[in-house]
Amino acid sequence: MAFLFADYDNAGTGFGKAPKAATYRTADLIAVVKGAGYFDEISDGLETGDLIYVDSGDTDTFFNVTVDKAAKTVVLDKELPLVTIT
Repeated sequence: MAFLFADYDNAGTGFGKAPKAATYRTADLIAVVKGAGYFDEISDGLETGDLIYVDSGDTDTFFNVTVDKAAKTVVLDKELPLVTIT
């Protein structure tokens, strides 16, 4: 499948220079989401250092993103572990 804007929410405003946090839910497997170009169409709304929480078809995880504004690309370059509190 492909990125669906209806399943994306920019949850944080990123006041000042703070990174933004966003959420995305999809039935796609995480390997598909991590593929090149998946989030490129929203590159104008993201900055390097922003976070995206992805609830995918097979796992949930956070990603730190790198954005190339000139090329209009988004790279999920760091997968951040989720912490379970019991």
